[in-house]
Amino acid sequence: MVRISVLFLIVLFSSCASTVPFTQNARENLKLTEEELKGIQFYTSSTIVLKRGEQVQDKKTEDGTLTITQGKDIDEVVIKAGTPCVVEKVVDVNTLAIRFDDSSGKYLVFGSIKQRNGYYSLMARDWSNGVGVVNYGDKYYKASMNEGQAILTYKVKQIKQIEKKQEVVKGVKL
Repeated sequence: MVRISVLFLIVLFSSCASTVPFTQNARENLKLTEEELKGIQFYTSSTIVLKRGEQVQDKKTEDGTLTITQGKDIDEVVIKAGTPCVVEKVVDVNTLAIRFDDSSGKYLVFGSIKQRNGYYSLMARDWSNGVGVVNYGDKYYKASMNEGQAILTYKVKQIKQIEKKQEVVKGVKL
């Protein structure tokens, strides 16, 4: 009796990874651990602009005249659409701290809320009159509601694997 065993392993790759919104549903269905979340390259869907300003007043006397200079120092952080980012830490089951540069402690919080179909969007301490207050590093910034629409995206590559075992039997002769 002659047996021939053949094992076929077929792996089909999609031509390229597609970028999709990161959702609470994906996180739960894939049962992503903190370690796995930290291994995913995330991206921002739209530009985020954080602004903060401080009133500045300077006074000096010169030639018997008091000169008062008033102004404002504006500090702005711009995170362009498509900026790569990573998970700094998992805050809870539906909130992630996302880091955009090598500075530890400088992150923004993204979370899943039902009103946004479970998308992970920029979270603020408070959204009032279209402006949110967010913490970035050790400073508080203001972000407009447009920045609040920014969501996290990530690349997904689907791999389908089919394993086929085939045994060819030659038969038995007397």
